[in-house]
Amino acid sequence: MTFEQDGFLDEARNIASEQRARYADLFGLARDCSRLAMKITTLLPGATSNAALVASAPFARAVAHFRAPSCWQSKGCPSRR
Repeated sequence: MTFEQDGFLDEARNIASEQRARYADLFGLARDCSRLAMKITTLLPGATSNAALVASAPFARAVAHFRAPSCWQSKGCPSRR
């Protein structure tokens, strides 16, 4: 594999694996929170009252924003400071 073929992909996979190993407890917590949030999100289509709709829309958006960095990192897109 060369840089011309894979770009930063090979390096990113290594970094993602290292981060998962180094911060396993945090990734576990994020996974557990994500699972709970997704279970709650499956209940949102049943919202029929105005109050439930007003509460469910921001919740669904917050879940999406919470899951995005975790999904991004798991696909090999590292976050470096």
